[in-house]
Amino acid sequence: MFGTISIATTADIAQALLIPLLPRFQQQQPHLQLNLWLDLPLTELRLRQPDLLLCAEATATPSGGTALAQFTQHLVASPALLERYGNPLHPDRLGQYPYLSNGTELLPQLLALQGPVAEALQVRLTPIICCNQLLALRELVLQGMGIAVLPEYLLGEQLLKQLHWLLPNYQLATVTLRSYLSCTEILPPRMQVLLDFLQQQLGRSAMNR
Repeated sequence: MFGTISIATTADIAQALLIPLLPRFQQQQPHLQLNLWLDLPLTELRLRQPDLLLCAEATATPSGGTALAQFTQHLVASPALLERYGNPLHPDRLGQYPYLSNGTELLPQLLALQGPVAEALQVRLTPIICCNQLLALRELVLQGMGIAVLPEYLLGEQLLKQLHWLLPNYQLATVTLRSYLSCTEILPPRMQVLLDFLQQQLGRSAMNR
């Protein structure tokens, strides 16, 4: 099969989920060319209109697209930070820790948690650092700058040896990796091949977690 596919996504999704799968996809489809666009602003995405957009969204508020995989999120901190602040035993202590948020606004945020006996809690946290790139946010956590919520696909076994999972008895909202297509009518065969591959591989990865 011949052709070109443009894929737009974030750097964290590309590094952790997409790029590790591409060698196998290339073996299966050696004549398909891929154009990867990472971390493009929304205005440029609208202008370029990639064939495929991959993004992670809150599972509770789906906005269309096709669900490819679902991931848990964890509140994490470095050992160095916990040496200074101690390990929180309850969510109501989180306000005492420097909080790092994913986004662009340094505004107070509500962190929703589900307790071990189905208790729903909300903790108001004000970030000291706001970062719109998850890979950079993870590096800030590793450097001991604060606590942050990160998706499990950015927390492999090696990283979990360097970071502490805080309040493991409390669950955070999950995120869903979704795909969006620029083609809304007949799906080209090259796109169908890629989508089938991603669904199969990401589904298999989820089963092995």
